[in-house]
Amino acid sequence: MLRTRSAAVAFTLLLVLSISLTSSYTSPHIRTRLPSLPTSMSRTLTALSPHLDLFRPRPDQSTLHRSSPYYRAAYATFLSAPISNTTDDGYLLGALLLAYALLHDPTTRTVHDLPLLILTTPDVSPSHLTRLTALGAAIIPVPHLHAPGITPGSLRWRDVLSKLHLFNLTAYRKICFLDADTLVTGALDGVFEDAGTMMQYTAEDAAQLHADEAPLPGKYIFAAHAEALGFYDHAIPPPPHDYLNAGFFVLGPSTTLFEYYTSLLNASSSPTPKFSGTFPEQDLLNYAHRRSGNMPWTSFEDWRWNVNWPTRRDLEAGARSFHAKYWEERGTGGHDDVLWDLWNGKKREMEDWEGSMGTGRGHGGSEHGVGT
Repeated sequence: MLRTRSAAVAFTLLLVLSISLTSSYTSPHIRTRLPSLPTSMSRTLTALSPHLDLFRPRPDQSTLHRSSPYYRAAYATFLSAPISNTTDDGYLLGALLLAYALLHDPTTRTVHDLPLLILTTPDVSPSHLTRLTALGAAIIPVPHLHAPGITPGSLRWRDVLSKLHLFNLTAYRKICFLDADTLVTGALDGVFEDAGTMMQYTAEDAAQLHADEAPLPGKYIFAAHAEALGFYDHAIPPPPHDYLNAGFFVLGPSTTLFEYYTSLLNASSSPTPKFSGTFPEQDLLNYAHRRSGNMPWTSFEDWRWNVNWPTRRDLEAGARSFHAKYWEERGTGGHDDVLWDLWNGKKREMEDWEGSMGTGRGHGGSEHGVGT
């Protein structure tokens, strides 16, 4: 009996020590101050971490002061149905990996307990919604949003204007939007503290006001990165310029802004359109937040939050997320093999997590080809 009791006490002490050490090691704020752990111990702690979440105290969003950059903040992405029933739904897989990365992965998850909102169109499969919900994502159903005068440059962009419903989510003060085809390799919570995401006051240049456009809000938040020039051969850091990429941005929800965007869509079929529409939501946002207008977009102070057309050089320079479709076969599309391997490693981690929770398909299969 004494031996059994001693063993129980020893096990309890070991469990408490493991939880404490794992919590400290996986915290990005503490990890940078710790010496490197032996590889075997590091791997063990990383493997244990997802299963110790029940014991780790989590932030209480209700106690945040209104002045906190994380007060009523959230991440978001967007998912619509695949082009056809025979198309592998890579965007679903991307959304699943985003949910795993932002909510569960000990190396990249939110340390401020921020939610991940997934805007979904009515044609997304219920089974896909169930799988995303099991990973902890909050599903936000939104209607389709189309404009008669806009012809997307690719069929897969047919629903992207529906992203604009983000601006109606006024329960949140600040939202960081990431396209579903994003690989996350570093903690992103700090983006909400980036100087570029602060509130801006709308200018009052009368020459920039047009009769067929709805009124502008008095203030706004819209921060983004410039599109990478030179594609995969872009400079590091990417040089600043005036055309933003809509795959990663921080916004302040505003129904006034949404109504302004809608008025631009209504005017899109005029003989002299205001923007191209080849990249529907991206071209619209570039016009609405043009640098010469009354609501110019702001650049993130730190270029490393996200990179489009990414390569291992961006990773080595400290970039934290990468915009590319890594569900495509290795060696296709110009994708960097190092980043492709990282994405597929995270895919296996996500599938293992799903399997351990009894919510996913593990490595054994997929729906409509996803996960293969």
